[in-house]
Amino acid sequence: MKEYRHSRFDEEILDAMAAYNTTKSAKEQFALIDARVISMIHSYAYSNKQFFASNVYLAEKCLATQSTIQKSINRLIAHKFITKEIRCVDGHKKRIITYNDAVVEAFKTKYEKCIIP
Repeated sequence: MKEYRHSRFDEEILDAMAAYNTTKSAKEQFALIDARVISMIHSYAYSNKQFFASNVYLAEKCLATQSTIQKSINRLIAHKFITKEIRCVDGHKKRIITYNDAVVEAFKTKYEKCIIP
């Protein structure tokens, strides 16, 4: 995979996730890794490219374990920020992760005016 490029998305989603976290228990809160992972996925979507990075690749780029990456992906799927599907690409099964712009924008709008204590 080519290196991704940051987009303006990063700061907005991080602020919304932080505001969300103030209203939730520790178990329900987002972690910084979630913002990092979705930022990478968004950057590919923003460039009209498919995102098919493995947990190994993401763990290396995010300085995390594969298990942590999978938990992050599961959390982002649970919030419907992303979807995943398995496709056959060049004769190999690949996990394609798709960014759900409408859901993320609604989330950012909902939490944009929240004051973080």
